[in-house]
Amino acid sequence: MRTTLIITLSILLLSCQPQSTKIFVSPDGDRLNPGTEKSPLGTIEQAQRMVREEMATNPEQDIRVILKEGTYFLSKTLVFDELNGGSNISSLTYEGMPGREIVFSGGRSVSGWTEFEGIWQVEVPDIESIEQLFVNGERAVRARIPNLNDDPARWYMDSIKVVKDRQDKTMLQVDLWIREQYELPELSQSGDFEIVVFKDWATLRKQVAAYDPESGRLALLPPFALFDGSYNSLLAPYLNRFTGYLEGHPAFIDQPGEWAFDKKSKILFYKPLPDQSLDECEVIIPTITQLVLLAGSGEQRVQNLHFRNIHFAHSAYQLPEFGHDGRQACFYYNQGTGIPLEEALIEEAIRVEWAENCSFVNCWVEQTGANGIFVTTGSKNILIDQTILEDIGGNPLMIGMAKDPGLESEELVKGIRFSNGKVSRGGRHYDSAVGIWMGFCRDCQIMGNEVFDLPYTGISVGWQWNPKSTSSGANLIEGNHIYEVMQMLGDGGGIYTLGFQPGSVIRNNEIHDILRSELNHASPNNGLFIDEGSKGYLIESNHIYRVSHTCIRGHRAAGVELRNNIFEPGEFPAVSHTPPYGKMIFANSDSTIVWPNPGWPVEWGYPDSITAFTMNGNQFK
Repeated sequence: MRTTLIITLSILLLSCQPQSTKIFVSPDGDRLNPGTEKSPLGTIEQAQRMVREEMATNPEQDIRVILKEGTYFLSKTLVFDELNGGSNISSLTYEGMPGREIVFSGGRSVSGWTEFEGIWQVEVPDIESIEQLFVNGERAVRARIPNLNDDPARWYMDSIKVVKDRQDKTMLQVDLWIREQYELPELSQSGDFEIVVFKDWATLRKQVAAYDPESGRLALLPPFALFDGSYNSLLAPYLNRFTGYLEGHPAFIDQPGEWAFDKKSKILFYKPLPDQSLDECEVIIPTITQLVLLAGSGEQRVQNLHFRNIHFAHSAYQLPEFGHDGRQACFYYNQGTGIPLEEALIEEAIRVEWAENCSFVNCWVEQTGANGIFVTTGSKNILIDQTILEDIGGNPLMIGMAKDPGLESEELVKGIRFSNGKVSRGGRHYDSAVGIWMGFCRDCQIMGNEVFDLPYTGISVGWQWNPKSTSSGANLIEGNHIYEVMQMLGDGGGIYTLGFQPGSVIRNNEIHDILRSELNHASPNNGLFIDEGSKGYLIESNHIYRVSHTCIRGHRAAGVELRNNIFEPGEFPAVSHTPPYGKMIFANSDSTIVWPNPGWPVEWGYPDSITAFTMNGNQFK
């Protein structure tokens, strides 16, 4: 009797709860359909309109938009503002049917190819520029010289000449010479192309205005940043240790799998792989830079909006006319661009701003022209779980802001969690990418993820190069597996930190195979690089091995505790620290590292001598 009563009460309680409304969408659906499983709608925009109608009728009811299998080609960015999300009393979920592939694509298929002397070509008259191409689900190689498998794979720069306006000292022209021993090709075909220069921890992309293969001279299109010859600038005094290659001209196509687009003739060229045929290849040109935008406001956030089992792919990104003079993490120097420094960043496929209690679960973001997901201004309590970000043109995941909004500001990004995910093959077009970037943010968690196969740093936390107080703190990086990073650039690590972050913890991470390119000559690459102003971090119970330099390196750090870590150093000792412009200090035991204050500003609160690292209970193998 008691059991029967409990079951009866349970059924009554369930029957009193509001049932979620289901709206079905299929690439084969129609706008005139009612949105049922048998008669689905045809686009996401049609579903958005029906959702608004349903919520106006019954605002307390949860709504599920069920996406049937197939590719949803987007003609413009999908915008979810405060009118296209859930609310504080109801949820809205866009979910792919389990076990099916549901793709939101920002690209379009290319057909009508012809073949001439082993190279396919097709006219694309309505496209201004193409910088990414995907063939049979893979990112194709934009034609370049030298090739990635050549020896050397990049050319060393030789020298540079700067032409300035005598009155205002504006740079009018920069001529760059490639070392004389390299043989540059004649260019008989038309078509714009770029130079890609690998600096220390960033790359530069500039369009070439003039080219002389006999002398190795290239004139680059302005504007130009850092005309004082600052560190990591193209004009640095040690330019001859920078390397680079040329990219994008049809004449550079010399290997199967390469492609190029001639902007003047509007012809796309592709040299197929041996097993590819004209009739069977799927070729995708990305046409939309931003696939999805969650855009609330300071007055009303997007709330309770969720994405499940969706594959986001094929976002575009075109090099701006002013080029890309890169800083780390895909930011760039802003001189001559008219863009504030904190906004000088390549764009993202998915942007989340002024959103709260939203999520991406079991999703997949890949094949982007620039960055993957950026959770930024005013966002709170966002979950990204069991999600894969791979084959990304820039940074796969970004959390926070590049300008400190202040601890009490509603703009401050808080409570973001990325867990049980995978980040790999970032920086496919912009090599200064980091796997996960955390700027000014608080109470955020990076937990249980696999981060690997990256040209630069794995996880970067902090965005201030001094120890002054900021809004950042109480962030947790725990239980991640980070390996095979720092493949192309220098002066980074498996995890990289900046600034004062009280309460932030880096714990139980496995970090190994931190690599070093023979073509990069920057400062060392390390398991953890605790960089300028880093202060207040607890680094404990991490396992670090097979690193190109020391397991942990500090630079102008203060008050960082290393506790119960396992270090397996190779050629170098386990821990090092560089005082400003001083000789590196090494430790292979639990020794406190202290460095002398070189006269930093009084307001930073540093005494005459500064404790960089205190070490307790670490194992040195």
